[in-house]
Amino acid sequence: MGFNCQRCAQPLLLDASLEECDDDKVKEVKEVVRQAFPTPGPSTAPTDPAQRLDALGVKRSVREALLAQIRAKSKETKEKEKEEDAQSVQYARLFRVLAALPGLDETKPIQHPLCDTCTQQLLECMATEISDVRQERDTLQLLERELTRLAFVEGDMEMSADDKARWQREQNAVLREIEEMEAEKRRLEKEIAECDHDEAKLQRELRATKEEEDALEKDENAFWKEYNEQMAELEQIESQTALITTQLENDKAILAQLEKTNAYTDVFSITEDARGMPSINGLRLGRLGSGSHAHEQVEWPEINAAWGQTALLLTVLARKLDCTFTKYAVHPRGSYSTVERLEPDKAVYELYGTSDWQIGRLLHSRRFDYAMSGILHCVEELCERAVQHDASLDLPHKIHKDTIGDASIRLQFNQPDTWTRANRYLLFTGHPGQDHSRDPCPWVILNDFGGAFAMGCIGGTIWHGIKGARNSPRGERFLGSVSAIKARAPVLGGNFGVWGGLFTSFDCTVKSVRQKEDPWNAIIAGFFTGSTLAIRGGPRTAAGAGVMCGILLGVFEAFARRKQQAGTCVPDAPVAPTTSSS
Repeated sequence: MGFNCQRCAQPLLLDASLEECDDDKVKEVKEVVRQAFPTPGPSTAPTDPAQRLDALGVKRSVREALLAQIRAKSKETKEKEKEEDAQSVQYARLFRVLAALPGLDETKPIQHPLCDTCTQQLLECMATEISDVRQERDTLQLLERELTRLAFVEGDMEMSADDKARWQREQNAVLREIEEMEAEKRRLEKEIAECDHDEAKLQRELRATKEEEDALEKDENAFWKEYNEQMAELEQIESQTALITTQLENDKAILAQLEKTNAYTDVFSITEDARGMPSINGLRLGRLGSGSHAHEQVEWPEINAAWGQTALLLTVLARKLDCTFTKYAVHPRGSYSTVERLEPDKAVYELYGTSDWQIGRLLHSRRFDYAMSGILHCVEELCERAVQHDASLDLPHKIHKDTIGDASIRLQFNQPDTWTRANRYLLFTGHPGQDHSRDPCPWVILNDFGGAFAMGCIGGTIWHGIKGARNSPRGERFLGSVSAIKARAPVLGGNFGVWGGLFTSFDCTVKSVRQKEDPWNAIIAGFFTGSTLAIRGGPRTAAGAGVMCGILLGVFEAFARRKQQAGTCVPDAPVAPTTSSS
């Protein structure tokens, strides 16, 4: 059997102390409750709120004390009734105990038992009721005192002299307090007036500040609007600048690529094979020697086409350099190109050959030689004009009459290899992609110094190796040769290197001062080189050494020029007939 909360109907678990109550304890509880809560009569119920509140507090304290006493006594008995009959008896006892508690009367609005939650809510309601009762009590007490005072004032109630004196003192104190409050009121009104004045002043300042703030806000909005417009314009300008910069960089890259690109090199491809045979645009210009097979020989149609390409290249370069030939005029016509002599007598020479056996072949070969000589003369004039544009150009092969380098351009009475070499010199001299400029002097000096040092080391190794082997005892000649090479070969290489470096330095200086290329440059440079190397021996020794070096360099230059002019002994061709048919 169980119990439910009389308010929320939730099942309850009663305290263990209530299940252990016997008949004696029930009687004791009833007696205590009867003494604590006697049956009130109509005349004994308290009417004053304070008395009612005190009685309610006493009842609550008695109930709590009773429950505490029951819990304390129940701890002594730990045995439980296990049988169902004993349990029924126990439940009956519990009903009697609960019936003994106050508030279980059916006429009361609060029924027991209650759960913890409902009990807390009931206690909160009772606390609220107590607070309301106390407030009502205070109000009634204040009203009672005021009614008493009015009764004394109006004379409805008699007062003693002491009460009147006390009341007069209280009234005087109240009047003084009223006067003080009036004075305080006037002071506060004055302060309020001052505060109102200050408030009005502050309001005016606030309005002025507000107007100034509005003006500043308007200026700020205008500033930010202009700033945003300027930033947008700046971003647009930066975007355009970046675009223009990118286009400029792209154009610079294209320009650099175009500057590196040589259209003439692309149009006129000049190469040579392993045997030294030159070719222009894949057309070979030359003849093989007598030791070659017949099927390897270059045919005349290919040679004639190559001469046509050469004539076209010469014409294009002359037009590029704005060069007008004075003695000859070149007419590029493919495999049948011609060269026209302008002075002293006009004549037209065929720039093509043939292998057909005919009566006029000998005369045609001479005219072919005249045409090639005219081409060589035009190349010489073109080179002179190119040097005028760029003084740093240093052509690899010198042209003198019918000779370029050490080979004659004529075909008659000439070897095929020599004629082929002359054609190769001609093509690579007029090659537009060929760099004929001199290297900068510092690189030339270092190059000549290194070459002279290497030559001195090699020569010193041979000379001092042989000398050291001859001067060493038998059985130690190899070691003696190695020792002599290690001791003297680097010294000789250094001497040669110093001589070569000084000579090249003076040669570059003389060329820079004289602004021309001739054998005198080497002779003067040799003089200064010999004088510088012998300067420690005194002026006379230095002068003698300089003269000897100058003479030695003069001999070398004369020998070189003599060798170069060895192939120019071919007699000049006679004047051709005035008509091309003769």
